[in-house]
Amino acid sequence: MHPLNWHSIRFKLLAALLVSLAVVLSGFYAYQHRHAETLLRQEIEQTQLELAERLSDLLQATMETHARQVELLSNLSLLADTTVPAQRKRRILERAKSVDKTIAWIGFTDTAGNILVGTEGLLEGKNVAHRDWFIKGIRGLHFGNVHDAFLLAKIMPKPKWDDLPLRLVDISAPLRTEKGEVVGVLCMHLGWDFAFAARKRVLEEIRDLNNAYELMVLTPDGHLLMGTENLPSKAMTFASLPGFQQVRDKEAWHGIVTWPDTHQPYLTTFINAVANQLPGLDWIIAVREPTEVAFAPARDLAEKTLWAFLIALTVISATMFGLVEYFFRPIEALTREAERINEGDRNVKLPTFDRHDEVGVLSRALSRLIDNLEQQLHQLQAQQRELRIYAQIFECAPVAIMILDEDTHIVTVNPAFEQITGHTAEQIRGKTPRILASGRHDKPFYENFWKTLLEKGQVSTIIYNRRANGEIYPERLIAAVLRDDKGGIMGYLGIFTDISEEEQARQEIERLSRMDLLTNLHNRHTFLDLLQQAMENKQSLWLLFVDLDHFKTINDTLGHPIGDAILRLVGHRIKAALPEGAFAGRYGGDEFLICLPGDLAVEETARAVAASIKKPYRLNDIELTVGVSIGIAHHPQHAENWNDLITYADAAMLSIKHKVRDWDWKMFDAKLHQQLKQRDYLIGALKDALHKNAFQLAWQPKVSRNSHEWRSFEVLLRWQHKGEWISPARFIPLAEEIGIIDQIDEWVITHALQTWQQWQAHGWTEGCSFALNLSAATLRSPKAIERLENMLGETGVSPVQVTIEITETMLMEESDSVQHAIARLEALGCSLSLDDFGTGYANLEQISRLPLDQIKIDLRFVQGMQQSRKDRLIVEQITQFAHALQMTTVAEGVETAEQAAELEAIGVDLLQGYYFSKPLLSEALEAHFRAAPTQAL
Repeated sequence: MHPLNWHSIRFKLLAALLVSLAVVLSGFYAYQHRHAETLLRQEIEQTQLELAERLSDLLQATMETHARQVELLSNLSLLADTTVPAQRKRRILERAKSVDKTIAWIGFTDTAGNILVGTEGLLEGKNVAHRDWFIKGIRGLHFGNVHDAFLLAKIMPKPKWDDLPLRLVDISAPLRTEKGEVVGVLCMHLGWDFAFAARKRVLEEIRDLNNAYELMVLTPDGHLLMGTENLPSKAMTFASLPGFQQVRDKEAWHGIVTWPDTHQPYLTTFINAVANQLPGLDWIIAVREPTEVAFAPARDLAEKTLWAFLIALTVISATMFGLVEYFFRPIEALTREAERINEGDRNVKLPTFDRHDEVGVLSRALSRLIDNLEQQLHQLQAQQRELRIYAQIFECAPVAIMILDEDTHIVTVNPAFEQITGHTAEQIRGKTPRILASGRHDKPFYENFWKTLLEKGQVSTIIYNRRANGEIYPERLIAAVLRDDKGGIMGYLGIFTDISEEEQARQEIERLSRMDLLTNLHNRHTFLDLLQQAMENKQSLWLLFVDLDHFKTINDTLGHPIGDAILRLVGHRIKAALPEGAFAGRYGGDEFLICLPGDLAVEETARAVAASIKKPYRLNDIELTVGVSIGIAHHPQHAENWNDLITYADAAMLSIKHKVRDWDWKMFDAKLHQQLKQRDYLIGALKDALHKNAFQLAWQPKVSRNSHEWRSFEVLLRWQHKGEWISPARFIPLAEEIGIIDQIDEWVITHALQTWQQWQAHGWTEGCSFALNLSAATLRSPKAIERLENMLGETGVSPVQVTIEITETMLMEESDSVQHAIARLEALGCSLSLDDFGTGYANLEQISRLPLDQIKIDLRFVQGMQQSRKDRLIVEQITQFAHALQMTTVAEGVETAEQAAELEAIGVDLLQGYYFSKPLLSEALEAHFRAAPTQAL
């Protein structure tokens, strides 16, 4: 850079600009300072005014609140009543004083000014007729200004806010009788401390502000009623302060005042606090803040502005120097950077100048030239990087890649291609993809492939090719056409993956989806598909419905692993016993289906399947045998569709399942068809009966041994349909099968409890109880137990009078819902009875750990004990076992006097049977109660 020439245009221009800038910034600084100070003063004055008004509002609110209290007390007729003891009146006043710490004293006088009652007994007997609060208070509500407490100051604590004696504010009002007669004056002295507390509250509301506000309360003559720490409430007058007299005639005054206590100027606000609002009070509230503190932000702003001005001037001066150099030295800069570029420095960027002369045009032209060269260099480097990346992707890709030229000759392949096909790049280069053909696809396949590829530019398909070793494999192929900028074909791209394992897995999944994993037979869905296809082909066929007998007992006693092992072996045996052309499937649980062509011997097949299944099974050193029941139906003889065919075969199977028989299979016939129709009809009638409340209850007594007195009843369900009594043995299993047994149980619970409630009201059931039979489905559902609990609450029947009978089968069911239901019944207070004991598979350990109260001996033992010593021993052992566990026993099916006598000799507690009474419908039993309420039948 050349030395600066003091006489050059460059220097003069720079000097003129700097001087102009300094003048403008100086004027802006002065204006900004004055404006900021004015705004700050307005803001402070507004804040002071709000503080003063806030304090005035608090003082006025306090006085008004206590004025209402005085008016309420002065109108309290009890205080004016001369018959009420003074002690009681004093307690009333002290209670009012205790809830408000602001109140120093409350009392009232008679019309002569003698204080009759005062809080804590203070001032009682004193005459205050000369006091202002008495003189004005007897005429109406009076507010007295702040004054010293001459009498109370001697006996009450001094204030905590300043060093003056106790000061008070008086509120008085005439004390009136109930008829409105004035009989004295009631006065309340408020401690002036409430004003200090109000000021503290106001200042705490603005404690986050950076300020030094001081709030004071003055009398109209300028004396302090409430000073500050800097200006205590001493005998000093401020009446001569500027603005003090002016505020007497208006609401507020603002200004700067030099206060005599510090002789310092303060930004001050006076307001006339409560004039013309509360008679007797006339306060002036002053708010002040030292001007040094108040205008400190303005001074800080001015100082910052000055510094900003100096910094701006410095920055602009430097900028001016730079601009001058910029305008006068462009050629030197261009030359210097061009030399660096010539030396090979590619990081140099030529400067450009936004000028219209030769220098500007030259700089821009040179800059564009350099930029174009640099851009082309970057593009070339980027293309080289992309090529290297593509080469690495090509080599490392896990999928096979094959590139063909426009004549479909192989140009190159990647390592994955070599690994999948077994052909090396050298061996296959120049050849066509026909070398990979497997021979599985015909000519039209390849013609369609190339046609689609050329029309759409891309095609995706699964194709079978041959490896170099001759092995055929499936691949997923994506082929694309490679075109140049003009749309011409440059070649073709093929990308494929070996999907041999995927295809094998798909085939295995498809196989598993059609098979039952446990038995390796067709699953239900697949079997039904095959059956439907066979029937649609108009084939004559047999359907065998195979069901294992008592298989649930194996699961319950030996566990599901043993049960699954048996099912697995059953599946193998069924498969092995099938003739050619037949197929089998697992229908569900322990049920199997076999489809047999109509020309095969169905009875021979059924016999072979049954014999194979019934052979012993040896598992874990346990040898088991399994019974089997087989139902057979024919298509099209018996049914036209697969659903009816299965239903008829199932019906044939069920017709022999629970019977003693010499054969294991049954052919569907017209009799079974008629039974099915009757069954369907009965199901509809049963649902209709539930809907129409067509059931009835029967009650069979249970009598005590020896006395034969009725002690309990078993509630039995009866159903009469079109004049015919339908046996429970017929409709109860149907109700369980179609899923309405729980609704029937709820019906029984509701009507039994309602009936018992009616009988109980007549006193017919004293000392008796009744038993309800609940199904396993009901126990598994909490709804019925909740219904029982609700009905007990509604009817008032005691749970102690209710016994719930459960069977051994339910007892052995270890589901959480059944066990929870038993626990709920026990908690409810109902007794539990084990029904038909000895006919199931419950063991003694299960019985001993359950909350049973009663065991019911099955009637087959009762009716057989006179002919069979074994049956009698069983009855004796059951009775002894029950008594040892502190349970009672019931013998059902007692039909003769001999049976009754023998059971009584054994020690059975309760006897039930036709010998004593048949089950009686509710109406019949009620009639018996009315005729002989205390006699047994």
